[in-house]
Amino acid sequence: RLVSDWSSDVCSSDLEMKLTPDTAKCILLTNRSAGERVGVSDTGVRRPPLIQFVQWLKSELAQGKTLRQCRPDAEWEQAWREWRSQLSSGKAAQRLDFLRSFEVQTNQEELKDLETDLLQDLTELFQIHANKARPLFQALDSALRRWTTDKEEVTAEEAFSAMALEEEIEIEHRAPPPPAPFFASRQAVLDEVECALRNENGNPVVFLSAEPGAGKTSLISQIANRRVDRPFEGVICLRYFAFRPITPDSPLIPPDADHFVRADRLWFSLLSQLRQGLRGKLRTYQVPLRNDLLTWPEARTHVLRMARRLGQEMARHFTVVVDGLDHAARAVRYNGSQAKEFFESLPGPDEIGDNPVRLMLAGQPPESYPEYPVWLRAPHSGVQRLGIGKLEADDVRALLKARANTTPADFDEAALQEIIAATHGNTLAVVFAVEEYRTCSTIEELSTRLKDRKLGDGLQQYYAAIWRHALGAIPNVPVGVTALLATALCLTPERLTGHLMATAFKQLGLTKEQWSLLFAQLGPLVVEDPEGYRVLHNDVRVFLQGML
Repeated sequence: RLVSDWSSDVCSSDLEMKLTPDTAKCILLTNRSAGERVGVSDTGVRRPPLIQFVQWLKSELAQGKTLRQCRPDAEWEQAWREWRSQLSSGKAAQRLDFLRSFEVQTNQEELKDLETDLLQDLTELFQIHANKARPLFQALDSALRRWTTDKEEVTAEEAFSAMALEEEIEIEHRAPPPPAPFFASRQAVLDEVECALRNENGNPVVFLSAEPGAGKTSLISQIANRRVDRPFEGVICLRYFAFRPITPDSPLIPPDADHFVRADRLWFSLLSQLRQGLRGKLRTYQVPLRNDLLTWPEARTHVLRMARRLGQEMARHFTVVVDGLDHAARAVRYNGSQAKEFFESLPGPDEIGDNPVRLMLAGQPPESYPEYPVWLRAPHSGVQRLGIGKLEADDVRALLKARANTTPADFDEAALQEIIAATHGNTLAVVFAVEEYRTCSTIEELSTRLKDRKLGDGLQQYYAAIWRHALGAIPNVPVGVTALLATALCLTPERLTGHLMATAFKQLGLTKEQWSLLFAQLGPLVVEDPEGYRVLHNDVRVFLQGML
């Protein structure tokens, strides 16, 4: 039938898109053959075969005629008036441009054949098997249904975005908020870290090394969580945790030897972060659309390639942070091959070289971790090592004010002196001392408790003293409770309750009240929240693992 029925909409769309015949064409694709039969409309208008009509119109326009000057044979005069009546949008010159750019292509492939061709094109374009190309095809098909109803123009970037997955970045690998209060003494360290990351002539690798609980993750979060207008504008561009930080709102608490300490999780997570940040530029940066189309070494290659390019374009180093190296090192002891591969996949200072890429690593000092790469354990000219000092009196005072109940000022100051004397400014020891202070009613009680629990002798002695005290609260503790309790606190990926333990381990003969008492006596190593009991810090889990 004649195209005049829909030519008005097509012409209007052409004008709205501001297309010109020199740069664009309007093509009607149809799987029908070029007909030779004359059609008749409902009103009796005789319509010529489409191809014949378009060829006549093209020849007329090629002679420089206006629409009024185009005269068909008498039998098609009514059809021509019908066509012209539909072309009411725009000016006369614009309507002529539209008709000059218009063409019809008949005998096109059937839908099934088009699907087969597109699948083959996707397979060849991305060098993947047809089974992996099908999800890309389905994503395009779904997007096409939207585009045909609400979009006049589709770019190649939009097609790439349609095929990319939205939700591949795990929630737990987004930077946790820095805890409050942020200690005043840490501001100098924060400035030093930021200076090292911004230094154009700095080392390829920056290693933030400090004792357990010193605040490595908090420092990094303080930088990473700053608001930026566009992706990758911040000092820290990509970030990965080799563990899941323990926070009060985390319903699950995975152990060190978990799926985070894997090379594939590391590089696929970083690739997903790049994909999200480069949305709308996926084709420009040749971003792989889906992780399952790659091996992790291929993902690693793409991450480093894009990091180099982005660093060059931003005229500064593109910084990638991997936090929790000590957790990864301990995981080697439980799942050797998997965690070892994780360390081997880290790009060293020699590989990074002069490229505008900087790798920042955070973890406990390397002296106790032979699993670390050799370029971290031994001095290397390409590695800058930064540390975190002890807490100062003002830091402890701020923590007391934030965590303690309402108490007289002189009581707080006296407690401050006791805590500093017992902890020597060790960050994690201060945190535990403040938790002890919250349950003490006098300075004498606090002093006695810190001394009895051997906090001044080091954290390991402190943990052991609390552990012995808790087990002593239950007369005639059944054989096996010690190992089972340590295992549950160390490995169970959820909050623990007395009811859960009593139900799961009936053979031990402890009531839910006795299990709850054990958990309570383990405070402050173990704390209670609405969902149950959890360890306060990952370092406590390390202690428990040592008992197994």
